[in-house]
Amino acid sequence: GEAQREPLTVYDPPQLKTGYYRTGGKVDPRWCAMLCCSMANSRSPWCRPCITACVPCCIFGTKFVDLREPDDFFATVLREESPDAPDVVRGVFWMQDNVTAPEQIITMSDAEWRSPSSGLKSARYNWTHDSTCWGLPFYCMPHFKPDHPEIGNVRIEISPSGKWIWMQGDQLVYIVQPHDVIRDGAGQPLDMPAGTLMRLTY
Repeated sequence: GEAQREPLTVYDPPQLKTGYYRTGGKVDPRWCAMLCCSMANSRSPWCRPCITACVPCCIFGTKFVDLREPDDFFATVLREESPDAPDVVRGVFWMQDNVTAPEQIITMSDAEWRSPSSGLKSARYNWTHDSTCWGLPFYCMPHFKPDHPEIGNVRIEISPSGKWIWMQGDQLVYIVQPHDVIRDGAGQPLDMPAGTLMRLTY
């Protein structure tokens, strides 16, 4: 339970470590194919012209955003904030170090907040995916299954202590507290101010 959980003190994501893409001591062939061909890279050029040309024709409302100049995009998504959204989820969140999934930006304040601690976020909106061969299926699945309880919608629950967010399935998010000191794997303190969200997938 939450009462037994200690505050997080270390941020040392395994996906940034050498050998993460190995299974049983050998390179996982699925990741080898994706990485060696640069298909899993956020800037992968594979099929990009086809994706940018065809996807908007198949999924109405699709927009492509250059995150090097995000101001207009951020202003647009922030206008969709729910007045009932708790402060901790307001804003635009960059999924830093999320290298194994083709996702970059997400908002949670636009969810349907049914109480101060419970909301339902549609995965179809304000959740960006890379315009790559790897990002395409992640983007399409919520649109093809909009009512699916895990693919089309994400349930968001904030714990009674206000320190944790559960985002359905195996996704937990720790909310950095004012007196927390978060260190990297080498023991060096990191710049993580209070309110920073640390996603943990187990």
